[in-house]
Amino acid sequence: MAYKWVQSSAYSSIPEEAVVGGNDEDGAMIYVGRAEHEGDMLVCKVVPSKQLGFISQRGEALPKDIFEVLCGQNLVWIKCYDHVIPENAVLCGRTSLDQPVYIGRGHYEGHLIIGKISSVHRALFIAYRGAERRLDSYEILVEERRVVPGWQLPPPPPPLEEAEKCPLTPPPPPSPPAPVLAAKPYPYPDMAAMPFPMTDRPPAYTPTPDPLPPVGGVMVMPRPPPPPPPVGGVLVMPPPPPPKPTFTPAEVSSAPPPPSYTPAEVSVTAISVPAVGSSFTPASTYDPYGASCSSYTPAEYAAPSTYDAYGYGNNYDVWVSAEPGYYYSSDAVVGGHDSNMSQLLVCRAYYRGVHVPGKAIPSQGCAYIAHGGREIVEPSYQMLVGQGKYHWVPAYGGNVAPGAVIAGRTPGGEPLYIGRGHYCGSLTPGVIEQSNRCLQIPFGGQEIRLSSYEVLVRSDIFHGQQAIRLVY
Repeated sequence: MAYKWVQSSAYSSIPEEAVVGGNDEDGAMIYVGRAEHEGDMLVCKVVPSKQLGFISQRGEALPKDIFEVLCGQNLVWIKCYDHVIPENAVLCGRTSLDQPVYIGRGHYEGHLIIGKISSVHRALFIAYRGAERRLDSYEILVEERRVVPGWQLPPPPPPLEEAEKCPLTPPPPPSPPAPVLAAKPYPYPDMAAMPFPMTDRPPAYTPTPDPLPPVGGVMVMPRPPPPPPPVGGVLVMPPPPPPKPTFTPAEVSSAPPPPSYTPAEVSVTAISVPAVGSSFTPASTYDPYGASCSSYTPAEYAAPSTYDAYGYGNNYDVWVSAEPGYYYSSDAVVGGHDSNMSQLLVCRAYYRGVHVPGKAIPSQGCAYIAHGGREIVEPSYQMLVGQGKYHWVPAYGGNVAPGAVIAGRTPGGEPLYIGRGHYCGSLTPGVIEQSNRCLQIPFGGQEIRLSSYEVLVRSDIFHGQQAIRLVY
């Protein structure tokens, strides 16, 4: 064998002659490795920039920090047609059922990722963004056949010389050269030498001479001929036009004089003034809210809404209070699914003075958060609404993408982000605390920590940052 497996780990340097397998979703270099998991020797995707290796098993992408790296030469990738395994394919190992595992790679979403070739499912399985993906078109790693030094094909035997039985036929004489015609001094064709008659040739063109002015310099233009006489010799003149009508203006009648105007008399009424010493009562002040005026009652102050804005921008991240028996909004942000494939929603609960993000199960009417190594049940919580305003972006090691949604803050002011990860067949949302460098999800009564996960981001901020990166 021209290759070997070298023991390595996530914190070791890549050995020499390590076999390159492709590139990850973030452009990182991928090397070929293998790792043992539950008695199976599986292909491991080694990513030195992430200081981790990843294997795929039962629909999940599992991280590995201890693995072996494939090193060697004369190893090539060839196209695998109809799942026919070549004889010189590189063997990764065997499963607990003694089934062989081979090394393959395939293109997925523009990236070239290695994985395991299953002889049972006749497909390639790769670890990509926290899940196991299946590919039906792939390449397989084989060992190139080496040529033994000094060995070559024998030379071909010399051709046998046969006796000449009859003289060879002489070649035919060369054909005489074509006669060269003398070039005509003009470029026009010779009509007489045409192989067909030119009977439809137009007559020769004869130009008409221009008329010259008469002697004396005055040219008299010819008069047009007179019109022919009418039929019968009698010329009938057209009738004369009718006379124009005369206009006589109508008489203007004089209007009668306007009637005489007599102004109306103004009656003067004396105003009675109270005598000196009499009692005077002023008018009372108008009270619009008095009992004797109207029945108008001012509106009461409306209570504040149950929506709470938190994180990036005002009134963007909308949280709706919920409790047992609450009707869930169809616009609630879906966080994933449980092991039994029931839907999980993104939520947060107030615990010990902190809003902690977690998972809400509509069928159970409660929320679950991870805190202090335990899974805590909360009957009162808040749900995030606005499904079309967010999407999930892969991350690892406590890192978050631009536009990550902040669900709360620790007493020390550290932001708590929303993430989700694959665990035991579920896709569970939880909390990302960058100081812990992982995602913490509530599952099975415990707090589970995952180093590879997805983070919830605002689509407008994330795509805006991506556009700025492309420009600069």
